[in-house]
Amino acid sequence: MKKESASALITITVLSILWNFFNRGQDRLSFYVVDLPYFLVFTGLIFSIGIPSISQGIRYGTKASLINTIIFPFALLILYFTYLAIHGQPVMQGASLLLPYLVLFPVMAFYHRVHSSKYVSWWDLFVLILFLWPVTLVDLPEKSGLPIDGVSFDSIYRMMIILVAVYAFVVVRRLVGVGFSVDASWRKLWTTIWVWALYIGLVIVLGLNMGFIQYEGFWNNDRGHWDDIVIRFLSIFLHTALFEELFFRGLLQNMLANKVRQSSSPMVFWILASILMILLSLMTGLLMHDTLFWFPMVIAIILFVVAYLLAIMFKGFQHHYLAMAITSVLFGLVHFHAGSVEFVGFAIIAGWAYGYVYWKTRNVFYAALIHTLVNISPLLIGLDVLK
Repeated sequence: MKKESASALITITVLSILWNFFNRGQDRLSFYVVDLPYFLVFTGLIFSIGIPSISQGIRYGTKASLINTIIFPFALLILYFTYLAIHGQPVMQGASLLLPYLVLFPVMAFYHRVHSSKYVSWWDLFVLILFLWPVTLVDLPEKSGLPIDGVSFDSIYRMMIILVAVYAFVVVRRLVGVGFSVDASWRKLWTTIWVWALYIGLVIVLGLNMGFIQYEGFWNNDRGHWDDIVIRFLSIFLHTALFEELFFRGLLQNMLANKVRQSSSPMVFWILASILMILLSLMTGLLMHDTLFWFPMVIAIILFVVAYLLAIMFKGFQHHYLAMAITSVLFGLVHFHAGSVEFVGFAIIAGWAYGYVYWKTRNVFYAALIHTLVNISPLLIGLDVLK
């Protein structure tokens, strides 16, 4: 535990130094008395709440009563709305009225049920869906970047939702194996790097042959400077990757793998999941009105075939392969907003890469790292997506 705590402290310190460096020159007093403390508090909580000793300590301190249990989510709400009010942003207007539900629902849902920490029920997955669905649909009227008038490494809204998810599922629900803590390891870092390189190589080969990407070169005039790249990297990691990987890998893939492993008839899962995911892929392609509507479906079919063959070869890990396949397809399909079936198809493959890294490292932060590397690769390598 000392190693994880030390790694978290180093990470928080480095991020704080970088954040202050890129926000240098601020002449607002509120930046130093509001934004900086908020950044330290939320970043500190993000990188510490998942450490087993800390999450267990919070659990022991709050499980005595419902009032104690909901103090943490209520405190997050107060901090969030106070931050917005100080910056002159609208409070409790429009979609913001849903925030109390989003913050309290998963905590209340788990508090009133007796759970085995190792057994995953359909109720667990149902709560995740009811929590995640509105989170992805809510369009807040206020700007929630931190700081609002400066370089935004992250979104205070996203950070709050991450903290609520970890608190509800790890602290209150006691879900095991989420892996939401910094775990410094050269072996895990190497796994992340080679999987990223393999995926990018696949995208380049297929993308160039299919004609939807072209190479422009890193030093193209439209490319940013190194400080822009660093800011972009940190913003993707904290704002997008960590958020999505917690939900899709740390929670969904983790729970699906346990659910399949606990099932007395896993073949039923294979049949139903493959049919459902393939149909959803086809429907998504058709709804996007693209001549390559079949592309996501073909990728989904290939993915499930590969997953099943691997499950036959490595029988002790079949629950992991099926969970990775389901989560990868869902992850790709939710990216339909990009407007390109090619993007959806490669997002499905990317989901498999992220899921594999998560499985091998047992850590959300490494899954978020490869996610960030993939997202920033067009900028690093000098690729331009044509569709």
